Amino acid sequence: MVLGVKDYAPVFIPTLCRDVHFKRCVDSLSKCTGAEFTTLIIGLDYPLKESHWDGYQKIKAYIPTISGFKKIEVLERSENYGALKNVVEAQKYIFERYETCIYSEDDNEFSPNFLEYINKGLVIYKDNPKVMSVCGYMYPFNLHIQRGNSFLGTAFSAWGVGEWREKKLNIDKSEALSTIDGILYSWKKSLKLLQKSPKEINSLIIMKTRELVWGDVLITSTCILEGKGSLFPVISKVRNWGDDGSGLHCKDGNCFSQQDIDTNASFDYDVEIDKIVYFTPHKLSLLIKITIFLRYFIFRLTNKDILAFHYKNRIV
Repeated sequence: MVLGVKDYAPVFIPTLCRDVHFKRCVDSLSKCTGAEFTTLIIGLDYPLKESHWDGYQKIKAYIPTISGFKKIEVLERSENYGALKNVVEAQKYIFERYETCIYSEDDNEFSPNFLEYINKGLVIYKDNPKVMSVCGYMYPFNLHIQRGNSFLGTAFSAWGVGEWREKKLNIDKSEALSTIDGILYSWKKSLKLLQKSPKEINSLIIMKTRELVWGDVLITSTCILEGKGSLFPVISKVRNWGDDGSGLHCKDGNCFSQQDIDTNASFDYDVEIDKIVYFTPHKLSLLIKITIFLRYFIFRLTNKDILAFHYKNRIV
């Protein structure tokens, strides 16, 4: 298919002080096919501490030099919003003006056909109720998919993702915590997640007891429970550089930055989506799965998370 000028969704990138990552991200996006038809919206948060200022000032100096896009908007904060509020407030602003939006963290690098892949997916699957989003990142393992260059999977990645206003899941904190309660306090829903993807239950317990919101967990859980999914490419359109320890969630040494990504300038979907692939990016040992089962049942009995444990050098 050929995209019309109006088919290009705006791209939103929140940032604060990671100037090297941000420049790499924007430079690669500006080289994508269709960038000249794309509005770039930057959510520039305000420094919270002294260590933020150097990178923040470099980003402010870099923004006026950006070229290659239809238009550039900067949502510059006058006080520190924090990562979640910066994203939520910007998405409210964007979805009041646009029906679709492409979101990316500031530490991603894009394939030349990233924008074509996302925007064509947003057009083709707009009215398909099973497709919640169009993800540009694909996890580095082989699912043994026999046909096609894309598939519908019960996972989610915010590392370059296109979403529709009408299908967007609300990640506002109060709404998100209400959604978490609706899952964790339902035996039927929780047992289904424990069977299909124990990690999601594990993460939901953490979010509930610590009042955190992780959008990818909420969307993945919803996909599994409602028989929906996110569109994924077989070959990743995104490389993530956040494994240097500079981000809020990725830890040093994950080696995502070494992943190969697509080098083609164009993309066309070569199959019609006809089934949902159940998969989890995180392979858990039997011991970890059993521990998560116990953690959940203790949580339901006590309403407390007393079985937090360490997994790969982090509390999960």
